[in-house]
Amino acid sequence: ELPPHVEDPLTLLLMFRQNICGSTFIQLLHYESNEVDMQLPDMFEVNTEDGSIILNGLPGNEFCFFFNSLGLGLDPAAQHVTTLTNQGRIYSRQAGSGIAVIQVSLLHGSSSASRICIGKGDKLLETSLRVSKEYISLNPNVDDSKETYKLLIKVTNTTVDIEAIQKWVYLSLCQVLAAYTIEHHRASCLQ
Repeated sequence: ELPPHVEDPLTLLLMFRQNICGSTFIQLLHYESNEVDMQLPDMFEVNTEDGSIILNGLPGNEFCFFFNSLGLGLDPAAQHVTTLTNQGRIYSRQAGSGIAVIQVSLLHGSSSASRICIGKGDKLLETSLRVSKEYISLNPNVDDSKETYKLLIKVTNTTVDIEAIQKWVYLSLCQVLAAYTIEHHRASCLQ
């Protein structure tokens, strides 16, 4: 469950995608979706009250990832930037050799998020100088009755340690949540 101050979950997911794909082991999975193609004008609408953009639905294939640790021998010189932290290296070793598919879905309440606010939100952090631990923590105890944003992570496994992959995804989400909160907090201080 995402903290209540996350009003722009798409930004958080895009930051997550950038972070997790910088590890050399996890990459965006490119595949054709069977979803009905919406025309671009139908996907977006502008909220005239606060200037935010509303996205009607989230394409399912945008947050599907491929984990590969089959020892392909990536050249470190070719990999200019990596987001692999020391803990990420531990998880990559614990995961073992193999492949897996990681699918991230955004829920609002108990169903898929159908209207997602992008950009300006009407609520900013209440405190301009303090950020509590709840702002940078994911809540693993999901309450479907609450109308908050939630992330559903599904890992389809072959021979890798699925628990290590889940911990790695959780680590990356926590890193991104902290970065998102810092940026959100900074923006609130500039208001």
